[in-house]
Amino acid sequence: VLDLAQSLSGRKGRFASTLTKTFTDSEVTLAALDQAREFLAGVTEHDTLVMFIAGHGARDTDAAHTYYYLDHDVRTDDLVGTAIAFDQIEDLLYEAKARQKLFLIDTCQSGDDVDLTTLTAPLGNARGLRARSVRGFVAKKGVTLGEGGPAAERRAALWIDALRNRDRLIHQDLRRRSGAMVLASSLGQESSLETDDWRNGAFTEELLRALQTDAADANHDGMVDTDELEAHVISAVPLLTGGRQHPSVERDNPLQRFALPLAP
Repeated sequence: VLDLAQSLSGRKGRFASTLTKTFTDSEVTLAALDQAREFLAGVTEHDTLVMFIAGHGARDTDAAHTYYYLDHDVRTDDLVGTAIAFDQIEDLLYEAKARQKLFLIDTCQSGDDVDLTTLTAPLGNARGLRARSVRGFVAKKGVTLGEGGPAAERRAALWIDALRNRDRLIHQDLRRRSGAMVLASSLGQESSLETDDWRNGAFTEELLRALQTDAADANHDGMVDTDELEAHVISAVPLLTGGRQHPSVERDNPLQRFALPLAP
């Protein structure tokens, strides 16, 4: 989050000014939602809003398979009371007045469901890749959602059942149309991967590459528009992760397109 905030700050030639607000580590609590809402209260319809989250994402084993962002103070035996339901984060985006909104999500299981077969495929250890997940995560009814062994098989069975029986995953609730473009780091059944070498997730690494080099600037105009950004991460992240991670995109308005200036 600090790398992306630095990349987006001080961009010239497109915006009169750029304001950033970040929350990291122990600052990432339910109370941060109110602070973020206060910050976004000043956003106008003429502004461009970029919202980014990174960290741990997981689904509960309740009937709705609610998707949560796991904040600093989360208790894994009480997701309802201590984690941040994704609806609460989407509300920030929904309420903001900006006409141009970009929501970037680098968490596990953050995108749409496409291919259920990848859920049970082994990740392997190529180039030190590991899942951005909470080891030994315990949900309701004593189901351990850690990595490896019978618990992992149980988790896979739970998620496959959930995905097959849901019409929508997150980002697809038609009541929450906000005019935003949403880029998610992984499919609804995938892990988001990271390594110590990057000190970032694969998705964030490619976002930074798109915003700081000409790798995504297909028309060489010194800008990266939303089409170019989408095309870059959709193709680059699977290559970077050996086909283990596939970003997904949703647009409220498929015709909407806006650009960010490159900042080497």
